[in-house]
Amino acid sequence: MPYNITPADGTLSITLENGDTQVLNLTESTKAHIIRKRKPVHAQPVGYDPSNPANINGDTTMRVVFQEQYYVMVHLSDGCPPLRIAMGEVDNQAGWTNDQAGANACVSAIESAIIPA
Repeated sequence: MPYNITPADGTLSITLENGDTQVLNLTESTKAHIIRKRKPVHAQPVGYDPSNPANINGDTTMRVVFQEQYYVMVHLSDGCPPLRIAMGEVDNQAGWTNDQAGANACVSAIESAIIPA
């Protein structure tokens, strides 16, 4: 689901695809950390050549191809379950790509939006 997230001045504003907006307060006790999940997408022969799908180079051993998804988990101080931000799916944050660098950029943006008490 595409959405927009804007961290600024002690808040994290989230606007969903349907236009609903939620504003969360970021306090000194707010914590953000990165998790990486790997899920199997499909299996293909080890010798598979995508340029010539008919030729698997004689090796029929199957291997599983994994897709990685990075998330930033934001733990707020209000006791609610953590907010999970999927990297690569935030429309207004081009730098929050689905890799370690994008997740680092997200954590940095959130941490810099926290206003000390």
